[in-house]
Amino acid sequence: MKKILYIIILIILVINTLLFVINSKNDEKAAAEEYLSKFKSLEKHDSDSLSNKNEIFNIIDDEFLKKDFNKKWIYNKKTDSLWYKRIKVPNSIGMARYNRFVQTLFRKYNVELSKVSENELAKILKFYFSINDSLPAMLEIRLVSGLNEEIKFNGRMAIVIDDLGDQWGPEFIQGLLEFPKPITLSIFPDHWASSRTAKAAKEKNKEVMIHLPMEPMKGSIEKENIKITTDMDRVTIDSMLTRAIKLIPEAKGMNNHMGSKATSDYEIMDMFFDVFKDKGMFFVDSKTTPNSYCSLMAEYYSVPIFEAKLFLDNSNDPEDIENMFRQATNHVADGSDILIIGHARINTYKTLLKMVTEVYPEIDYVYASQLISR
Repeated sequence: MKKILYIIILIILVINTLLFVINSKNDEKAAAEEYLSKFKSLEKHDSDSLSNKNEIFNIIDDEFLKKDFNKKWIYNKKTDSLWYKRIKVPNSIGMARYNRFVQTLFRKYNVELSKVSENELAKILKFYFSINDSLPAMLEIRLVSGLNEEIKFNGRMAIVIDDLGDQWGPEFIQGLLEFPKPITLSIFPDHWASSRTAKAAKEKNKEVMIHLPMEPMKGSIEKENIKITTDMDRVTIDSMLTRAIKLIPEAKGMNNHMGSKATSDYEIMDMFFDVFKDKGMFFVDSKTTPNSYCSLMAEYYSVPIFEAKLFLDNSNDPEDIENMFRQATNHVADGSDILIIGHARINTYKTLLKMVTEVYPEIDYVYASQLISR
């Protein structure tokens, strides 16, 4: 009798185990299907083309609500001749900033604006568009006093051009000095055209940095008179920095030229920033190595610093440069500030000029020092 009871209990346990496994598998399948459904929904939501106004209106709501907007500030209405959305926004952020944010959003989803109007007196922005030739739509942004919530919109972009000081005659050098947007020019401290370039840049209201050669893992800076190498002591580093600043007094900051070996040397960077902290300048880590100690030491010595995010022109092909610039704009759209580096080359200049004046004129371009002081 006991043997039969044990067999029955064993059968019950086996059945329960099988049921548990089956249920678990069903739960996992259901969860997977739910996740896949959500993923497809998100994938559709984030696609580069939209099929109807509800989609873009929902995206606009999502993007504004991400910024901690109150839902009560958003109003939708459909008439016989127009769909429109009205959003009240705090006037603590300027109209131009809202304009840039909205236009970047529309561009991201390939929605063409037929008209944009600004009424500075009434503090109203209007964006007109249509999708698939259906009923016209309009988004109205109305700046209102008294909405004091802290809102952060698109990030800002600083463009740094390295390797200046070796050329003066080429037309694109003069073009960089006359660049229509804020740009920071980083100049070698003691090359033949360095002083001339720095003085001209200051006259043209361009920000100047010192492009300081630092020892690389590969390559050489042996020909440089002013440089930082891993065999230097504190006194020598101080001497190098003092000479560089004396030669380029227009400079507000400094960034490294090459330097993968020097910036990844803990002791050298410790001495470097211990000296640099008294120079009254900011530093941009060109980030030529992921092992850089610049940010760590700069923070320790209370030196203002910002890290470069990407190099625009590792390839000299204009199309590749454009693609790198577009990558940078994704950070801006996500609300992040970004610093990008290009070099004093004709293709870099021409491509940058096109991108900032024709393709992305609405981005908030700033000097490197403005990102650091935010």
